[in-house]
Amino acid sequence: MTEIDKADEPDSDLLYYIDFFVQKAKRHYLLLLPITALSAIVILIYVNITTPRYTAVAVVAPVQKAEGAMGALSSAAGQLMSQTGLGNLMTAGQDDTIDQFSRLLQSYRLASVLAQKDGFLQVIFADKWDAQTHHWKSRDDAFHLTIDGMKRLLRLPVKPAPDVDDLYDFLTKNLTIVTSKENDLVEVDLNYTDPATAQHMLEYILWDADLLLRENKRRDVAARIAYLKGVIPTITQEYQREATIGLLSIQEQSMMTIAADARFATAVVEKPHASIRPTWPSPTAVVVLILLLSVGLWTLAILVLPESNLLPKYSGRVPRLSSATTSPRARRMA
Repeated sequence: MTEIDKADEPDSDLLYYIDFFVQKAKRHYLLLLPITALSAIVILIYVNITTPRYTAVAVVAPVQKAEGAMGALSSAAGQLMSQTGLGNLMTAGQDDTIDQFSRLLQSYRLASVLAQKDGFLQVIFADKWDAQTHHWKSRDDAFHLTIDGMKRLLRLPVKPAPDVDDLYDFLTKNLTIVTSKENDLVEVDLNYTDPATAQHMLEYILWDADLLLRENKRRDVAARIAYLKGVIPTITQEYQREATIGLLSIQEQSMMTIAADARFATAVVEKPHASIRPTWPSPTAVVVLILLLSVGLWTLAILVLPESNLLPKYSGRVPRLSSATTSPRARRMA
């Protein structure tokens, strides 16, 4: 074999197989019609036996807090606070609120709080809850006993009822958070099997996440107030005392705001709502699945099945490929 034949063989072989596939596709293109009909039936059956999913959507924005502690003081007092370290105290813990809120929505801490709410787990995992007996469904049937036995063999936990770990997994899989850096808006989506339940559950999630941030801030401000009250009696200079009292007044105002505002960290721009049209299955997804399945089955059929098994009505004699597309290996064998 010459060097030219060695260089041309891979490309020629590829052209040979492509041409072989194209020729078979031309002879059996009508086979795509019954395969598409069969694929449509299979996909429609699958769609009807699967549980639809609905999406509740909400949009929130950070609440702007006027906490300009240093701006409220004189320039001399501001320099004093910077020198004594109290300026760092006033700004400590003031991380980006909207980032904290976004991280909290899919946190184990929030899942722990929600799991303790009366009836929350029972609603989220309604398929495992017996509403008549008000108990979790037993797992003593053959199917669940088999599943639990396999879990024990794999050293996986076996639980009689859903718990906070299951709720945490649910939130990480079904809660989607999209943050816009341009306007600080956060879109929160919750997928569930019922639109009304998805909407109510998303309201609870947003509310409890805001409460957790409120509690964090309350502890921080309370610690600052206690610190400043302890520092004031030890200050001997009058201007230092006045500056520190000013800081204390600002923190006490912050504590009043924390207690008074209906929402502390986020304002609801768009309340949670869920359309009665399911997000899954959608008409577009159904059409795409039918096309993918039909094309895949048709390609498999014309490539794998022997020529005699491909609908004799549409199959014909295999034409001999031209020498232009026949690979060098085939020409040498001939």
